[in-house]
Amino acid sequence: MKIIKIKVYGKQEKEEPIDSSERFNNILKETLGLKDEKEMNESLSLFNANWVHIINNYDKYKNFLIYGDVQSGKTLNLIYVINHLFENDKLDIVFYLTGSTNDILFQNQDRFTDTFKKISNDIATYINSNLNCDNLILDLQRKKKVIISSIKQKVRSISIVDIINALPPSTKILIVDDEADDYTISNDIIKIYKSIETNNLKKISITASPFYNIYKFDDYDYYKVLKSPNNYCGINKFDNKNFYVMNDPNWEKIVFRAFLYWICITASLGLKDSQFLLNIELEKEDHWLIKKYIRKTLDDFKKTKNLPKLILEYYPRFHKDIDKISNFICNLNFDIIKTLNSDSDEELSNKNFEILIGGKNLSRGITFKNLLVEVMVNMGKKISAGTLIQRARWFGYRNKMLEHMMIFVNDNVINAYNEIKDLILWTKKYDIYERNYLNKFNACNYEYIKIK
Repeated sequence: MKIIKIKVYGKQEKEEPIDSSERFNNILKETLGLKDEKEMNESLSLFNANWVHIINNYDKYKNFLIYGDVQSGKTLNLIYVINHLFENDKLDIVFYLTGSTNDILFQNQDRFTDTFKKISNDIATYINSNLNCDNLILDLQRKKKVIISSIKQKVRSISIVDIINALPPSTKILIVDDEADDYTISNDIIKIYKSIETNNLKKISITASPFYNIYKFDDYDYYKVLKSPNNYCGINKFDNKNFYVMNDPNWEKIVFRAFLYWICITASLGLKDSQFLLNIELEKEDHWLIKKYIRKTLDDFKKTKNLPKLILEYYPRFHKDIDKISNFICNLNFDIIKTLNSDSDEELSNKNFEILIGGKNLSRGITFKNLLVEVMVNMGKKISAGTLIQRARWFGYRNKMLEHMMIFVNDNVINAYNEIKDLILWTKKYDIYERNYLNKFNACNYEYIKIK
């Protein structure tokens, strides 16, 4: 694979750190589970390094492209920078446009609402379903800051252009395009952004896979790579012992082995929260077939007298925990088995035990806090590098459970991830602040990763 090199001219000047409010520091400590002042200072230092140049030079730029790792805390990073922009009166209203499913919207809306309520009583939050323009304008007149959240498919229905045109000309506005690599939907947002005539409008596009954005779009004037903490587990932290390779064309055999491992490891460790993710087929009809198969398999496990023999055959190291495993199976309810797609009304809880089945809705933007086992074996002959990265839902803060996690894949998947390692590491190598640097970044060779 060809690696295109970037020449970066000169070094960025060292900038003074930005103070964070005590309220935000407490939220950071709670969210990241920080133990002491040293960990707090390290985290604040990282947030500061990620955003200090943007905050100090916010007036200079209009269109930002931000690259952050999958499940690395991009939402918390956004909260950090928006809070500073609010506090420094550089911003009055934020349109936060998130991914293509309500699960993502509710997850991120909860984070935004809960966090900003804790930070300040002078921030009003709206979701597209409860948006009232009169109340919004009243909030601004009362000197409140405003955040409006919506899934991208509904950007037309909330009429961003009409809302912005109704605001006083001096209103300082930010559009946040989360999951900005989703071209079909983000293209609508780009059109909206370009159609609004005001000098007080800016846009932040944030994504875990910026390859297509850089290749396709040319209107960004600022590009930034968010650095992840040392305890983040990404493409370099997972090695062969975390992957179970099966090339069997029969998906039932793969699901059976993965399901049994999830049961064994969860019971053996005595976990109270654990998730099993099946991202196998993209067709919704197949989701119901997989759900039916999982239910039947669980029912068989509950009834069988051959469980010790099965465990000895598949995972002999867990044979000593047969009593724990039997009790765990007996206490599992069928309602933990959920399909997450646009035809389902089941919701992710990130609590207790969950078996989650789906395709695209599982592949983008949703954080799986307690993921322990994932099945991902289906691949087309050609898949975009961005999609490949987004489907790696096992990335995240997994150090505590990393040695126990298992990802069931086939050779195609392993080969594809190995192919894009250099691309990911190279894309992170530089912070490219000026547009003339960004134009040197030609990612067209990486639009698609071909799978042999």
